[in-house]
Amino acid sequence: MTLESYKGVIYNYAFPLQACYRVALRAKSLWRIGYCNLLGASLGGCIGIIGLGRMGSAFARRCLSLGLKVVAWNRTPEKIEKLQGVEPASTPREVAEKCGVVHIFVADDEASRSVLRGPEGVFAALRSELIVANHTTVTPAHSLEMYRAAEELGTIYLDAPVVGGPAQARLGQLLVLVSGSREAYEKALPLLKNLGDTVMYVGRVPTATVIKLAINSMFFISAQTLSEAMALASAWGVDLEVLREAASRTWLKTLFDKYYERMLSKDRPPSFTIRLAAKDLAYAEQAGYMRNTPLPLVSTALQTYLEASRRGYGSSDYSRIAWHILGKEPGASGEG
Repeated sequence: MTLESYKGVIYNYAFPLQACYRVALRAKSLWRIGYCNLLGASLGGCIGIIGLGRMGSAFARRCLSLGLKVVAWNRTPEKIEKLQGVEPASTPREVAEKCGVVHIFVADDEASRSVLRGPEGVFAALRSELIVANHTTVTPAHSLEMYRAAEELGTIYLDAPVVGGPAQARLGQLLVLVSGSREAYEKALPLLKNLGDTVMYVGRVPTATVIKLAINSMFFISAQTLSEAMALASAWGVDLEVLREAASRTWLKTLFDKYYERMLSKDRPPSFTIRLAAKDLAYAEQAGYMRNTPLPLVSTALQTYLEASRRGYGSSDYSRIAWHILGKEPGASGEG
């Protein structure tokens, strides 16, 4: 067969197959949009979002890109104004009154309790069959408290923390861990898939929160471990690139690939801050205490991240723990 014949085969078969694949992906996307709009209509006509920080804003943009109606509340209304197409609500209660599904993206137990159980909170809407998906990383005790409070009202509460950052949220590529009623999970699944294609049902509340705290603890401890290895090498005048090359010939290559460039970058925008990392480590330590389970590495990492936050790294990406351990000052690249 001549070269021109091969070109003809590629043109006649490969390109049409590629086009068919693109059409299939587009059809799948349109089906999801249509189904989510239909489900959203049956549950109140919109997607409710409470908390428009990095993750909440990214998810709001994701929903808007899918053609979904979004109603949102944020403690500082200015953030809503930056999201063209989002309908603002004056209170969390108003979000729950307008939408049948409410996604919570706030900082901690205190903020979560406020937007759920406060005088103008979500539960004040007194709506049975309302689905609340709380994506906040909280304590297991808080998850149980909110689940039981929702149950008394006939509201459906899903403990649904996510693994991944704003970039993954914007693309719908998060890992979503869900615990709660299996029936409620099945009902909310099409909408949860707007957050990520990998949505795992892990059992009863607060299983999802426990898993999230365990995973985050491993992230933060791994970052500290690599930072200390870099500090040891630097103290003895070892070129960090040599350390990287040597370690990359072992399974540690994964750790270096994940964090090394991120740690040394001088203009890394924060994806998850050191202050929030310290909060999650404190929650993990507390969860261990509740089950009489000592977590010495978690406790040590907590002190390191708290000290870094105290030094001015609190609003920096948690990979900046390396700068703290290496003795760099936060102001070296506009940190703090």
